Amino acid sequence: MRIKHSFYLISFCLLLACQKDDNGIPKGECAPAPAPAGSYLYPVTPGSSAWAALTTGDAKMAACQIPNTVLTNMSTDVLIQAWLDFPLRLDVLLSNYLQTGIDFFLKNFSALVELQKRTDMEDVASARYKLMKPTCASSYGENQKGDFALSFFYLELIMAQDTFLNNSTSPVRKAIVKEALFKYIDKKANNTVFGDQPSITTTMLLCARAMKSDNYQPFIDLMNNSNTIKLLVKTGYPEAPVTHPDLLLLIEKASTYIK
Repeated sequence: MRIKHSFYLISFCLLLACQKDDNGIPKGECAPAPAPAGSYLYPVTPGSSAWAALTTGDAKMAACQIPNTVLTNMSTDVLIQAWLDFPLRLDVLLSNYLQTGIDFFLKNFSALVELQKRTDMEDVASARYKLMKPTCASSYGENQKGDFALSFFYLELIMAQDTFLNNSTSPVRKAIVKEALFKYIDKKANNTVFGDQPSITTTMLLCARAMKSDNYQPFIDLMNNSNTIKLLVKTGYPEAPVTHPDLLLLIEKASTYIK
C-alpha cells in the first residue's frame, strides 16, 4: 500500500530505532503495568526463526490470528492487551491514512473483531489509560523510551474508534477526554520523547471523536467550519501541524466539554 504521510512512519522508525533490552525499565509507580491475567502469548513473533519463515503479509496475519475458542474466553482487558502486543500493529501506518490502517485490522484481526462485541471496552481501556503517565518518560532508559511513547499511540488509537465510543456513555466519554487533556499537557512537556506527530495527533483524535460521539455542539460547529478538523476526524490525520490554530481550538473545546 502507498504511504501518503511518510513522516508518520519515519517518526515511528526513529522511536523504534532504540529497541528493547531489559535495562532501563523503571520500578515503583513508573514501572510498566503487568499484563492482565490470561494474556495471550502469540506463538510466532518477530525475531524468531518461525517468523522469518513467513514470507508474505497474509502468512504473518494468519499466524497472529487468535482461535475463536480462545477469544470468547478472553476478558475485555486481555483483548485490549492482545492488540497492544499484536506483532503487526505497526502496519497500521502502511495505508494512505491512519484510519484506513486501523479499519483493516478492525475487520480482519480476530482480537479486534471480538473486542467490538464488548460494550465495556471504553470503561476498561480508560482505566488502563488513566494509569499511564507521560511524565514517567524520564525514568526509562534510552533503549526503552520509544516503546514507552508508542504504547500511548496504540491505546489512544483504538480508544478513538467510533465503534467503541458510540457504545459508551457520556460520563465515560468525558472522563476519557479529561484524561486525554492531562496526557496532552504531559506529552508536550516531554516533547523529546513523544515528539508532536503522531503522538499528539492521536490524543487530539481521541478528544475529537469523543466530543463528536457526544454530539457536543461547540465542537460540531468547529468541525463543520474547519477542513483541518474534518480531516482529523475522518482520516486520523489533520494534514496540519499540531500547532495549527484549529487544532488548538479543538483543545479549548475539549477543556470546556469536560466542565
